[in-house]
Amino acid sequence: MKSIVSWCLDRRSVVILATVLVLVGGVFGATQLRQQLFPDFDFPFAIITMDAPGMDALTLDDQVARPVDRAVSAVEGVENVTTVASEGRLRVYAELSYGLDTGAIEDDISKAIGELDLPPAVADPEFAGGFQDQAVVLATISADDGDLASLTDSASQVKADLEAVDGVGRVDVAGGSDPRILVQVKPPALAAGVTPQQVADAIEASDSRANVGVVASGKGPVGVVVEGADVSGDTDRLTSLVVDGRELGSIATIQQIDAADSGFALVNGKPALTVSVFRKTGSDEVSTVDGAVDVLDKAGTDIDGATVSVLYETASDIRASIKGLVVEGALGALFAVIVIFLFLRSVRGTLVAAVSIPTSIVFGLLAAWMLGLTINIITLAGLTIAIGRVIDDGIVVLENIHKHLERGEPRRRAMVDGTTEVATAIASSTIATAAVFLPIGLVGGLISEIFLSFSIIVTVALLASLLVAITVIPVIGSFVLRPSDSPHDPDTDRLARAVVPATRFGIRWRWPVLGVALLSMFAVFGAVGAGAIPTQFLPSEGADQVYGSVQLPPGTSADDARRKLAPLDKAIGAVDGLKDVQLTYGIQSGNAAFDPTIGTSTAEFFLTLKKGTDGQQVENDLRAFGEQQYPGAFGVQVLEDGPPSGSFQVNIDGKDLDSIATAARTIQDRLEQDAKSWKLVEIEAQAAQSIPQVLVRLRPDVNVDPAAVQDTLRGVTTPIDIPATGDATPISVGAATQVSADPKVLGGLPITTRDGATVTLGQVATFEQVDAPSFVNRVDGTLSGTITARILDQDTAGVTKDIRSEIEKLDLPKGVTLDWDQGDQAFVQEMFTDMGIAMLVAITLVFFVLVLFFGSLAHPFTILAPILFSFIGSFGALLLTGRALGLPAMIGQLLLIGIIVSNSILLVDATLKMRRRGLHRDDALVHAAQLRVRPVLMTAGATIAALTPLSLGISGEGGIISKSLGTVVIGGLLVATALTLVIVPAVFRLLDRDRDMTAHDDEDPRSTPVDERTPVASGS
Repeated sequence: MKSIVSWCLDRRSVVILATVLVLVGGVFGATQLRQQLFPDFDFPFAIITMDAPGMDALTLDDQVARPVDRAVSAVEGVENVTTVASEGRLRVYAELSYGLDTGAIEDDISKAIGELDLPPAVADPEFAGGFQDQAVVLATISADDGDLASLTDSASQVKADLEAVDGVGRVDVAGGSDPRILVQVKPPALAAGVTPQQVADAIEASDSRANVGVVASGKGPVGVVVEGADVSGDTDRLTSLVVDGRELGSIATIQQIDAADSGFALVNGKPALTVSVFRKTGSDEVSTVDGAVDVLDKAGTDIDGATVSVLYETASDIRASIKGLVVEGALGALFAVIVIFLFLRSVRGTLVAAVSIPTSIVFGLLAAWMLGLTINIITLAGLTIAIGRVIDDGIVVLENIHKHLERGEPRRRAMVDGTTEVATAIASSTIATAAVFLPIGLVGGLISEIFLSFSIIVTVALLASLLVAITVIPVIGSFVLRPSDSPHDPDTDRLARAVVPATRFGIRWRWPVLGVALLSMFAVFGAVGAGAIPTQFLPSEGADQVYGSVQLPPGTSADDARRKLAPLDKAIGAVDGLKDVQLTYGIQSGNAAFDPTIGTSTAEFFLTLKKGTDGQQVENDLRAFGEQQYPGAFGVQVLEDGPPSGSFQVNIDGKDLDSIATAARTIQDRLEQDAKSWKLVEIEAQAAQSIPQVLVRLRPDVNVDPAAVQDTLRGVTTPIDIPATGDATPISVGAATQVSADPKVLGGLPITTRDGATVTLGQVATFEQVDAPSFVNRVDGTLSGTITARILDQDTAGVTKDIRSEIEKLDLPKGVTLDWDQGDQAFVQEMFTDMGIAMLVAITLVFFVLVLFFGSLAHPFTILAPILFSFIGSFGALLLTGRALGLPAMIGQLLLIGIIVSNSILLVDATLKMRRRGLHRDDALVHAAQLRVRPVLMTAGATIAALTPLSLGISGEGGIISKSLGTVVIGGLLVATALTLVIVPAVFRLLDRDRDMTAHDDEDPRSTPVDERTPVASGS
């Protein structure tokens, strides 16, 4: 190592030039990085939606869900399959193996479904991904005069312009004008045997055209073509069309309608089109959003009589989050530099150490650019965290150089010896710390998917800090640092003297010290187990948007929906701080793919709030209104930046729907009983929900084909769409909606028997009004019911545990089992498992690194001992601040391992050097503590200072990973630093049985500082 340092000092211009080139390259690379909120990764889920108009949940489950479940389960890479059949819609949730190409698996799933023989009414599958596959821009186009028909062409052009923007994957436009002719057969005609299918056949036949042959003429053969009346697109001609011997106008109502009337979108009370923009995976989210917003702004200027409003776009949130983390990182760096100055009391020395921060961070940015990573809140959090650690190596080297200069040694010798003496210590500690962060991205699972870029950037920055410490720091120091004019021994100062009693106490009372530490550690673990510390996956970080939904009865018309939603519209309009509001009905939004309760009769609302508005208060006020106005059918929440948190879910598995429904109602009643104490809202039991249904049961003694009855009833209950040709208007044929469910009318429908006779349906069947399930769920083919709720308490795991203990006391139907591995609890369990594995792997890697550097098994155990006791400070800090133990806190605990190991290495390394000089074991420990107390406190103080802005959330925009992470590191480091100077000597004293060591023959005497040659009084 000495030769490396000497080489750098001999070629200082080369080192300086290389440093400048790295800085320039890193800054350039940073400007080229793509910006987005979260890293790109394949969310291991395929969410499939299949619409089937007119099919109820039971029929969908039997004829569609079960074969689809078998087909999807057979696809390689699919782990689990959940199907949710509801009125007219099937959703399939396929959980995939981590690390696979989600797009390729979706192609295989689509192919497998395409090979099935499904009913004609079932539409092709539509796919949605995870929480990343959400719109990056939500906008609306409204007509000033309320006439959306005039905007249809303009909206098509806007869609084309948006699709041309670089990075845009797809654009969805909904709520536009869709003119068509509606033909509804009147009840008397239905009773007389006229079916919608007959009418549809007659209309389609009128548009027929056929070449029937040729005839002779004076000029030769002439082809003969027969054309129908072609009544499509003309209401007058349709009225005159003869069906079953009568004009269509006498047996049916014919009217021109707008098919969009089946649903609607309102923006600030005005009819509007909704525009959703999705980005391509791998594109720059910020530039994509900016390009889309520019197109929308231009459209607002170009389209006469229209208003284009951007309700939501992600670029602002990304910029704010990035700015917040940059501000907190910059403040942290400044605070760390101030701490260094307070210890060194030298402006020049402080600036030399500070070089480590930008140089190491730039290395991380350069690696991110070269590896195609992105700037997002995860990678920036990694860099912010790294600030507190990358300066440590520079501090240790500079502090040791500073000692040599204070003793009056020549500048070059101070640079070489000061760096070489601690080179082994900082190399082992930095490599060990890098080994701590690597497992985060390599252990697999959801956490590795999210934090892979985090681990890469932090690891690169850490290794860069080691390189900077042994090359750049001594070179720059050789320019600006000078030997002291009044040489003195820095290890006889007050700080060095003050540490002696604490270290001797730890050595002498080692068993009581370790006993108290162990009891304290068990106490904080007990606090976690007892629920004193809230446990959750991710903290809830709300944005300036509020989303909600209202479940209306199936089949609710658009006009009825407007009337039912009028009170909601009024309540939303009264919200203080409201900027914009979008209210939709019958239009599937991006959220529909993730919520199985959102169907064709669901109203959704999306509020954009003014800056500074308390979104949580808005949510609470709207919930109080909604639970009273729409009991059991209302939900609302502040939108979160990241994966959803605070969800409760339990699945009820059973062999029949009745027992599952009974269990669901029992559990729902119990949850509602203590909803306030558990802070539960929006409790919903799908399996307990039902819808009215007419059951047509054929008599066993009739000669009627069930398929013929099904076809006849399908024509009455489900409109038959006749597509338009050319510029003609599409036509829908059905029965009058007000009589479709009337058993008397249905009973009069003509049915053809197998022998050709015509009878009425009432002669061959009975009719019964029943309640049918609204949802039929299956998990891996097994019938299941889902109960969901939102937990407002931050201790989601604790609340779930309490609920489980109460639910398991209930008397549920025989054969029913509960699956609790759902919702936030599932994420928490996966988090603890993955992070536990990551910590175990990290500690194992660190152990091997230490064995490699120290050539001993005992010393690595000594170095690792404070890790256990760091939980006292980290969990204790969470307990005092009331913050939750979640993923950010666990990441902070990993960071603690690296920092604590670094400080322990400094102490043990110095102790071993003392022992090689022949010092008594206890004297060596005390003297090592004196020698290393300043760098230990400096590195700990600098790290604490660097993370303080992150912990306090000074910018207010730090994102979902900041506060609890900083709290854990600061609390753990405060305790661990004190314990390092007490616990490490105690453990060393217990494990080191070699009382006498002699100096190594190859030890360079020049590397031994003055203080190392001056023994202190022996102690017991």
